[in-house]
Amino acid sequence: MFGTVRGISKTTPVPGVELVEMDVRDDASVHRAIQFVIDQAGRIDVLINSAGANLIGAVEETTTDEAAALFDTNVFGIPCGRFRRCLART
Repeated sequence: MFGTVRGISKTTPVPGVELVEMDVRDDASVHRAIQFVIDQAGRIDVLINSAGANLIGAVEETTTDEAAALFDTNVFGIPCGRFRRCLART
């Protein structure tokens, strides 16, 4: 079993889970993680995505960069095809 994290150095090890560094906002990072898992396990049978971010505060106080980063993680990341695009290239 593999689990992805943005920063392995900041993560507590999980028994029975091999941690793989991956940022869902970065195609190259997703591709590297997919390739690593396939190299180790031969295939990916199941993917459970729990990546997500939130913003707390008034919309009018949110910068364009903050909103873009939020959408890149929650909308344009794995749920909308980054994973599928990267897997197709593997």
